[in-house]
Amino acid sequence: MTEPVYWATATVPAPRFSENFPFQLPDRTDAHFFPSGGMVYREIKRFVEASSRATSYTSSRGEDARMKQMQNVVTADWSSEYQKAVAARRLREPEKRSGVAPPSSTHVTVRDVVCIQTRHLWRRYADAREALRRLYRDTGAGTNSLHFSVQTQPGIEGMRTLPVLDPTIGETLLFHVTSPDCIEKIVNTGFKASFGRNYGSPEAPRFAMLGQGSYFSNELSKNLTYSTCFLCGDYQCGCRSIETRRKLPRSTLLARVVLGNPKYYATLARKHLRRAAVEREFRGARFDDARFRAQADGGLGYDSVISHGHNVSAGKTVFTEGTGSGMNEIMSPKDQLIYPEFVVTFVVGDDDIAPSVTEVVRTVLARYGGRSFGMFRNKSSASKKAEKVLAEAVQKRKRDDEIGDLILYYIGVKDRFGGYSSAHSWTMLGDQLKRDGTLYRYLVQEMQRHGYLAVA
Repeated sequence: MTEPVYWATATVPAPRFSENFPFQLPDRTDAHFFPSGGMVYREIKRFVEASSRATSYTSSRGEDARMKQMQNVVTADWSSEYQKAVAARRLREPEKRSGVAPPSSTHVTVRDVVCIQTRHLWRRYADAREALRRLYRDTGAGTNSLHFSVQTQPGIEGMRTLPVLDPTIGETLLFHVTSPDCIEKIVNTGFKASFGRNYGSPEAPRFAMLGQGSYFSNELSKNLTYSTCFLCGDYQCGCRSIETRRKLPRSTLLARVVLGNPKYYATLARKHLRRAAVEREFRGARFDDARFRAQADGGLGYDSVISHGHNVSAGKTVFTEGTGSGMNEIMSPKDQLIYPEFVVTFVVGDDDIAPSVTEVVRTVLARYGGRSFGMFRNKSSASKKAEKVLAEAVQKRKRDDEIGDLILYYIGVKDRFGGYSSAHSWTMLGDQLKRDGTLYRYLVQEMQRHGYLAVA
């Protein structure tokens, strides 16, 4: 099976790793950027950004999967002290009085669209897709009752609309948000339904709500609350590059998924389809369950399981009440019916440029210097030293990354500092600031406000 014609327009090889492309793709992966002025880039960008604006979503407080991921960060050898501190803060989210709110979605701004051209995976997918076309010819399987809140007319070869590519077999483009290291594995080996975690036992398996498989959504909003920053590791931050002053990117996979013959649940919120009923039917179903295979007697096994989060009335999206999230959730147990075609990098919110760290420090020092200190509230020796060193760094026009390291030392993110200059070792910078001090609070507030520091 030949690959899509528009693959030839992706001409710039994707880098192996950079601040703007935080992936270490395997050497044998053929991945190329679509040019920003090209049709594919424009239409994917338009669809992704429209999807992020179509609906909003706030995760449930202390949601189990996110808490387990943060617990892994706290105990892992590979995570930095900074990430451990951020993760420990996130673990306080279940306590309503902790001040840690669950993550919420917002609009995104797309930066890059990368085309993954793994030929052997494409051939496997195209062959399986053609087999289903013959089986489900002109039935409208997979999309005949599935509503998408955003559809665009792309004018891209082989695509009718986004996200619907071929309604006769339910071929769609769906979002899958995961960590950068998992994206690296997926673009190399494809999706692996067998990797779906078993929360039960071998004898009594208990998988995610719709069974063991790969999970997707046609809306980016919910997935955003599971997307983490590669620097701080949190779900909701505004982390930026000190060098470029631009936000650090996140990413999503846009995968081709053939829904085929799906099992539909209109919504988990309806009384006759309560959560317990779904759990009884599919939560214990392995990816190779007999219900997911074509039957010898002519019956058709399910190719996917779909939970509708909302209904459509008079052409408008009407969100259900109750336990439904308001988002479609889609599970595919069949690896051969999924192809990870696009990696989309984006920033949360607008892709703006923040003031430099030098400007941030000037603001802090002016604010701190103008504060009145009376007889009972004097500047500590640590604050005086930090104020002097920071002012000297600004005066001598030190680089933003050097000043940033100074700030991280003073607020306790770094225990040592050795990169300022040959004339200043960390022992000459004085003590670190106390967390209840005024200068500490001003530095943290300004750094967080402009995205140079996660909330820790």
